[in-house]
Amino acid sequence: MRYIKDIIPSNAKVLPDYFNGSSSNIAGASSAAKAIGAIIAVALFLFSLYSITHPLLALLSIIMGLGLLPSMYPWIEQKLQFDYTPAVRLLVYGILLLPFLGMAGYYGKADARLAQEQLLIKQQQQREQEIAAVKDSIRRDSLHTYLSLLKHKHLKGNLSDSETNSMLKKSFSMAVSQEEKHEITVIKYDIDKENTLKLVKAGKYRPAVISLTDLLAQSPEDPSLLYNRALCYDKLGEQEGAVRDLRLAMRAGSTEAEKYHDKINPERKRVTGYITRCCDGSTSYARGRGACSWHGGVCNWNDPIYETYRKYE
Repeated sequence: MRYIKDIIPSNAKVLPDYFNGSSSNIAGASSAAKAIGAIIAVALFLFSLYSITHPLLALLSIIMGLGLLPSMYPWIEQKLQFDYTPAVRLLVYGILLLPFLGMAGYYGKADARLAQEQLLIKQQQQREQEIAAVKDSIRRDSLHTYLSLLKHKHLKGNLSDSETNSMLKKSFSMAVSQEEKHEITVIKYDIDKENTLKLVKAGKYRPAVISLTDLLAQSPEDPSLLYNRALCYDKLGEQEGAVRDLRLAMRAGSTEAEKYHDKINPERKRVTGYITRCCDGSTSYARGRGACSWHGGVCNWNDPIYETYRKYE
């Protein structure tokens, strides 16, 4: 038969506390036992948080912790309908302790193995990073040595064009960072510029123009390149192109380009009209009697007016 609480009114009860086992149990429990139970319960709750990655162990810890709280005794007795005496608690926790300790030991070893594996992986990654750093240091040193050798041999004139291109190609294959690639690009630019200027000095103007145009695509405001392409254009009879490049070089501050511009495109004069010139040097637009009457008379009735111009504007 199931026990139903408060089915008999309180004033009609003969033994009002007979079925209230929880009250007698709580009353019978000492303060020290209550305190110890609460402390163990809190420890189990904290352990459940620590073992949250293992849900089964965490759940068992919470259940055991709740069972040790004195405030939970009445609820347990009401739901399970038996006296939750110290002997019963001891038996229950003796039974629960075996799977709890077994799971705690198993998961503890598993966590230790996992931590050891992660440590080994981290150490391996660190070793790989150190090896990669050493390799990269060796690569960078090799690249800088190779570039120094390339520049030295090129300055000495010990490299053919094919050898130079081969060394530049190998340098690019060794480069990794953008700074290294930029450094090689600058070296290649300097080498190409030097070879192009040699073409200009050798009088090979047409191939020099092609090479100079390629270089100007990389550095459009280089006054030296503009001046030399203007020189090539002039030698090839393309004065308009020469004047255009010389003016760009002049804007970049080249005094050499300014002199060359005046040479191939000098200022010229032409008559744009005539005017009356008075004897005191002033001018007059009058053509009849009385012209320059206040300026010493007319010295030249048709003094020409000039304007300066250049052939290639």
